[in-house]
Amino acid sequence: GPGEYAQPSTLYGSHPMLPVAGRVPKTTTKRSTPSDALTMGGTTPAPHDYKVTADGEFGSVAQAKAPRYSMRAKISDPADKEVRPGATSYTLGNQGRNGSTETQKWTMAPRGSGIPKPTNQPGPGEYAQPSTLYGSHPMLPVAGRVPKTTTKRSTPSDALTMGGTTPAPHDYKVTADGEFGSVAQA
Repeated sequence: GPGEYAQPSTLYGSHPMLPVAGRVPKTTTKRSTPSDALTMGGTTPAPHDYKVTADGEFGSVAQAKAPRYSMRAKISDPADKEVRPGATSYTLGNQGRNGSTETQKWTMAPRGSGIPKPTNQPGPGEYAQPSTLYGSHPMLPVAGRVPKTTTKRSTPSDALTMGGTTPAPHDYKVTADGEFGSVAQA
């Protein structure tokens, strides 16, 4: 079928049946391939062979940078030689440019001068309010709404302090022997 036999090129005039003049000059030297540079120690540089930074500068040499200017030193003012008091040598206190910054001060009589103190009497929450859930009202006969029980109810913290049966995360087996990963993974 097609492709079973090698088809020689007629580019160099080497047809097996017909005399054909060559279209390009025939050369006998072997052309290099890109992989030759890797296997034969070619001269193709690697990325680390390029110098892309300049000593003493930040970033790549190809990056655009802001213009650089140099300025001469400021000329000293002869008035600077004059001895003047510093900014912290003044004590202004509470004075501003428009006068004193203090607010007016008024005196007032103490609060307890005309109001009598309240008498000592119990306030809300002073006495225990018994529940009527079990039929134990102190003044009115009330039938209980739920059966009265004397057993102690457990709290969520009891499972932690008394060795309850609630399992911890490390109590679960989530891996299978000889297999990688969790058993719940597909």
